[in-house]
Amino acid sequence: MCKFLIYLALSIFTSIPCIAAEESSDSILKALDHVIERRDTYYTTHQWEIDSVKRELATVPDSDPKLQAQLLHDIFRRYRSFQGDSAQAVAKRELVLAKKINDPDAILRAQSDILFSYISTGNFTDAVDVVRHTDRRHVDPKTLGDFYFLCIRLYSDISNYSDGTFSDKNARLSHAYADSVITMMPPDSYEAHYASIFKTLDNLKIQEKIDIFEHLMLRHDIDNSEKAMIASILGDLYLEKGDTDTCIYYKARSAILDIQESKRETSSLRMLADLMFQNGKHEQASRYINVALEDANFFNAPHRKSEIANVLPLIESQRFNDADSERRHLLWILVGVIALFIALCVAVLFWLRTMKRLRASNKVIAERSAELEKANNRLADANRQVEQSNAQLKDTLKDLSESVRIKDEYIGYGFYANSEYIKKIESLYKLVNRKVKARQYDDLLLTLRDSDIRKEKMLHDFDSIFLRLFPSFVQQYNALFPAQHTPGADTSDVTSSTTETDSTLTPEMRIFALIRLGITDISKIATFLNYSVNTVNTYKTRAKNRSEIPNDRFEAAIMAIRSIA
Repeated sequence: MCKFLIYLALSIFTSIPCIAAEESSDSILKALDHVIERRDTYYTTHQWEIDSVKRELATVPDSDPKLQAQLLHDIFRRYRSFQGDSAQAVAKRELVLAKKINDPDAILRAQSDILFSYISTGNFTDAVDVVRHTDRRHVDPKTLGDFYFLCIRLYSDISNYSDGTFSDKNARLSHAYADSVITMMPPDSYEAHYASIFKTLDNLKIQEKIDIFEHLMLRHDIDNSEKAMIASILGDLYLEKGDTDTCIYYKARSAILDIQESKRETSSLRMLADLMFQNGKHEQASRYINVALEDANFFNAPHRKSEIANVLPLIESQRFNDADSERRHLLWILVGVIALFIALCVAVLFWLRTMKRLRASNKVIAERSAELEKANNRLADANRQVEQSNAQLKDTLKDLSESVRIKDEYIGYGFYANSEYIKKIESLYKLVNRKVKARQYDDLLLTLRDSDIRKEKMLHDFDSIFLRLFPSFVQQYNALFPAQHTPGADTSDVTSSTTETDSTLTPEMRIFALIRLGITDISKIATFLNYSVNTVNTYKTRAKNRSEIPNDRFEAAIMAIRSIA
């Protein structure tokens, strides 16, 4: 059961590499590489099978030499293309047991196994001795046919190694043994069919040979080991035809079958390596020739080692040259990469220096910008201060102009008033002088008592001049009070009721008119208006209390009333 499962796993595992004949050489080579990478799996499984039969042999008692000989033959079949020394040793043990039981068929079968082991290892001299000294009497025709089938290969190989033209006596012997195989084996057997083909090959055209062997590959009564040999022959025929790609295909297919069958005595990989070498695929050629050498060393086949030794130095030498060329190429690439790296480093250093300078420049620019911004701020502050100064200067100039106008107006008014007063005093002086001379003293006293210069003219002139300078004073003054408490509506003052017109001011207004003119001394205001200081303060307090403006800001509002432009 375990054996069946192993075969099943291997068949699944290797289903991809076992591809159809029409695949391209590239595809079959990929499949071969796949199998080569996993060849240890096949070898390990094959060794496990051998060990399994050996364990079975160890359980057979010495009293049953016939079964022991049969098991040794089974072990030999597994060893014969896997490990030459072990196969030969097992075959010799098998021969000893066969002679012990004195069974002609068992003896001939053991002799055939020894013959096969000699052919596989290239020991043709001992193989010929086996053929010459083998007793072929009283044996089954099938067993004898198998022996003769090996003789075909023996003398064919000897002819190929010694002559190469396949026209010497060894070639003739191989043909003679082919006749014997045809006689001994059933007509429909593979061996009889192959012997018939072998005899007629020299008379066939190359394409006819190819057709025959391709048909032979389709037989179901041969194992993969025989199919590997036939595929190798087809490769040789296609190479002779000049079709290298198909030759590579069949050689690769033969190598795949050899590995799957755990055959390590092969020639396909060596020939495939030679073809790869000729096609310039030196890396593949080296891989294949080294696998072939590993198999030859393991199997211990001197003639295979000799064949590989003829090809291996050429392949490895060329591979070394390729590797050396590749190293030089890589060296140039490395030099280029180093040069590019140096250039990159220089560029990076230059970039870093540039960035450093740029950062320094940016820092200077930032500092200059900060300084400029500070200067702009200072300039803006200075501009604001200038604007404020200009505004203050304008206000000052306006106030100064207003003061000059007021001063000019009142200076003119003073000259005019003084002139009027002088005239009145002169008239009064003349009147007094006349009255005194006429001794009219009572009349003079009455005249002086009725005459009041201040009341007659001065206040009216002050109102007139002030309202000419501040035509909107009354309206702006009234605007400082609620409508029901405006000074114009106040009737409590007798003086105001007898003197108010559109061109006169109330006593309260005259007080604040004098303040607007810059006279802030209460005693001077009282003297000018002929009021007491308490009266002036009373007017001021009453006005501030009625106003909508706080008391401490009332006089500032009075000062804000502007004269005409």
